[in-house]
Amino acid sequence: GLAELPRRLELSGGEGQLVALCRSLLRRTPVLVLDEPTSALDPARRARVAELLTRWKRGRAILTVSHDPEFVREADRIVLLDAGRVVAVGSFAELSSTSETFRSGRRRLLSSFRKSVRAMTLWQLGIAE
Repeated sequence: GLAELPRRLELSGGEGQLVALCRSLLRRTPVLVLDEPTSALDPARRARVAELLTRWKRGRAILTVSHDPEFVREADRIVLLDAGRVVAVGSFAELSSTSETFRSGRRRLLSSFRKSVRAMTLWQLGIAE
């Protein structure tokens, strides 16, 4: 029974990140802010989290900060920052075709996005349904 379960579970970084994300989503707050929500996850799990956020965005605004341009593919809107300044705003498709900073960040994905370049995403612009 419950008495036999360990008081504290040892989780990997990715497992802990997933538990924290699930707990945040279950709270159903109208605004959710996530900083690097997939940094400890493998590419397949990052893609699943992006799908999860797309499904759970209804009725809320989800703001993520990420160095991973592939993670933000499904976001409704991306605000690209370079050294703290907004350098581009648009969808993934728009930034892929119009922003050299975004394109060069995607090319360097495996070696990571430049630390000064962050993509802030809005998974839903309005929270009223």
